[in-house]
Formats: sequence, structure tokens, C-alpha cells
Amino acid sequence: MFDFDHLAPVKTFKITLPAIFRRPRTAPKPITIEFRHAGEGTPEFLSERLKRAKATRDASPSREAKYEDVTKLWADTLIVGWEGALDDAGAPLPYTKALGAELFQAMIRAKRFDVIDWISQQITDADNFHDPIALPDDLGKA
Repeated sequence: MFDFDHLAPVKTFKITLPAIFRRPRTAPKPITIEFRHAGEGTPEFLSERLKRAKATRDASPSREAKYEDVTKLWADTLIVGWEGALDDAGAPLPYTKALGAELFQAMIRAKRFDVIDWISQQITDADNFHDPIALPDDLGKA
């Protein structure tokens, strides 16, 4: 009766971090991270999130520790790759889970919780992970 298949978060979503560069800061462009959806359509993420929640349920971690946990989870399960990260010689640096975690650790040390919160909003919004819905007016069928 109703068709919601086109709303499923099936694509990846790229987030450019305008102020985030890997050394040197003179890199030609900022880092762009490609994410999978942080939600129901990503079983690896959900499974790992539940495991980690059970492991830390009794603990009362600090604010930084909470951000470390969630960003490590992203680095391990949601990030597909990145662009704009360069090695010391200026060559493209392939994404690894360890480097992804290192990027977020640097944000946490710099107290850029606002950036992490913004990323969280973007990767949990399923609308960012499917093709835009064409309205009849856009198709000239109004």
C-alpha cells in the first residue's frame, strides 16, 4: 500500500570538515570523510554500539571519554574512506581505522565537541543517505 523503499538510507554521505587539515596545514583542501548511516540500516554499527554500551553501562565516564567512545565507534564501523588527508610527503593518505580514531582524538584534545556533535547530527539523519525525492513540480508534472 505504501512505498517507503526509496527512503531507506542506502548510500554513503560525505562530510567536508572545512577547518580540519592533516599536517601540513597548507594542504590544498580540507578533509572530507565518507560515512555510512549511523542507524538501523547499518547492522555492524548497531551491534558494536550495543556491545560497547553494555561494557560501559556501570561506568560514569567523563565528557571526553564519551566522545572518545562514540568517535572510535564511527572510525571502526561507519567511515568508508576520506579525501584530502596527506602524508608528510604530500601524497594521499589511505584511510585506516587507527587514523580515523586519531583524527577524532585530535578534535577532542582541541575541545571541538561542536564539530563532533554536528557530525553526529549529519550521520544519524537518514535523509542524507538516499537520493533526493523528486517532487511533481520538479519533474514538470504539476
